[in-house]
Amino acid sequence: MQTSARISFFKRLKPHILSGRKCATLRNHQESHFKPGQILVVFTQEDETQFATIRVISVEPVAYQALTKEHAKAENLPLFILRWLIRRIYPGEEQLYFIRFELCSVD
Repeated sequence: MQTSARISFFKRLKPHILSGRKCATLRNHQESHFKPGQILVVFTQEDETQFATIRVISVEPVAYQALTKEHAKAENLPLFILRWLIRRIYPGEEQLYFIRFELCSVD
């Protein structure tokens, strides 16, 4: 039996993902291995609760300095908050990966 690929998000992001307001995520190189078309099982990071499946639409490299309002909009955040969060989560990382996704199902 093949194990499904998984991805986790902070619990506070769950309603944004389920509503479709959050349709992308920025990750570092350790989580840049996802491929377009891949189905991912989605969990909350804090308590490992499964809550959805998503389909990866695209994975694009993006430099921290190249983040735009369009990236922020897909993350459902203002740009200045997105940049601040990225520095807290990935301090010193300049190369990121912008992963667009669509909701497939809700668990």
